[in-house]
Amino acid sequence: MKKSKQKRNPVFKDMISRVELTILSLFLTATIFAQSADRSTKVRSALTTSTSTVSGIIDAAAVLMYTIAVICGFVGAITVYQKWNSGDPNTTKLVSAWFGSALFLALSATFLKAVFVN
Repeated sequence: MKKSKQKRNPVFKDMISRVELTILSLFLTATIFAQSADRSTKVRSALTTSTSTVSGIIDAAAVLMYTIAVICGFVGAITVYQKWNSGDPNTTKLVSAWFGSALFLALSATFLKAVFVN
């Protein structure tokens, strides 16, 4: 005699996983709300400290990115001027590449400051 393997119904299997997921989410929610007030003040102070640290780093990074964008613009202008005076017909590609890189750096720095600094 052969033993027949019983196949589980996939709908039942999905239902079990949904029930398990619901129980797990309820347990995690209860755990989060059961935190003590002392711990929440420590977390709040840590978040404040990290926010001020990140703001300082983002300000410095934005100034650095603006500086690199200006240098990139100067180098690009000199390169384009040399190619143009030598009679190279493909200066438009060079202009768009250098201008695009400088513009990207300037807009990235502005975006970082807008997102991370209050």
